[in-house]
Amino acid sequence: MRLQNPGAWRVADESAVDDETVNFVRLALFYAWHVASSAGLKAQLLLGMSAATAAAFRSITVNRLPALVATEAGYLSARWSGCRAYWSALTDAASRTDPAALRRVQLYGLQLAAAARLPDP
Repeated sequence: MRLQNPGAWRVADESAVDDETVNFVRLALFYAWHVASSAGLKAQLLLGMSAATAAAFRSITVNRLPALVATEAGYLSARWSGCRAYWSALTDAASRTDPAALRRVQLYGLQLAAAARLPDP
């Protein structure tokens, strides 16, 4: 929604978050914009982005991203924050020098993302 209505952003929308978080959000949004700007289903397949969000990113220029960073950095949270097994495995794999273990955890994350998109039974 923020991408569709830039006029709704106000100075008061800017959150007070640390520089590290702002830098991460800036990089993540640029990457998301870049992937979504390419043709096809790349944003949906690589990032799990909905078609509507990918279209919204495609409709803006890179110059609109700083305002989005300023308003959205405060909303950053870990995906599947309640899944301790995933985060424990990810931090364990990242702390070791075992690329195969890290890749397995990344694939587990992709499975979680795919499962989250399945319709409820």
